[in-house]
Amino acid sequence: MVTKVLSYPVTVYACFAQLKYRAVEILGVEVGNHSFWWHQDINGQSWIDDAGPTGNCLPDCGYLNSWGTPGYVGHYSEDDSRITAEAWGSPMNLSICQNEHDLIEFQIDWPEYQTRYALGTAPNSNTWAHDAANAAGFTITTPPPDAPGW
Repeated sequence: MVTKVLSYPVTVYACFAQLKYRAVEILGVEVGNHSFWWHQDINGQSWIDDAGPTGNCLPDCGYLNSWGTPGYVGHYSEDDSRITAEAWGSPMNLSICQNEHDLIEFQIDWPEYQTRYALGTAPNSNTWAHDAANAAGFTITTPPPDAPGW
């Protein structure tokens, strides 16, 4: 048996995950909050994982699809981790990395164009964020405020 030794430095980063939220308006009327995840993987890459409707909800919202976007801003430009509120956050720690990886896997495995989006109730982006928390092993005891469908 031959054991290989890496001859170059390998950098491992601590991981974190934050459940973020922001207000949603339709035709100028606030209809509740939208929840999404901002997290950092073991390689130091930050991500926004979110979900939302494939349609504009007037008259049909379409399907509940999800996106994993590298950086600080998600699929929706309003999902900016630097300016949105935090409902829950993990410590920055290597022990979180498996949970954070499971969060990524949930987003990747989400069945696109199979679940109808429901405005103001489940299933919606809040439902997706809650299911992602459960899949990652994060216990969220207090949901984001005004998060219908949680």
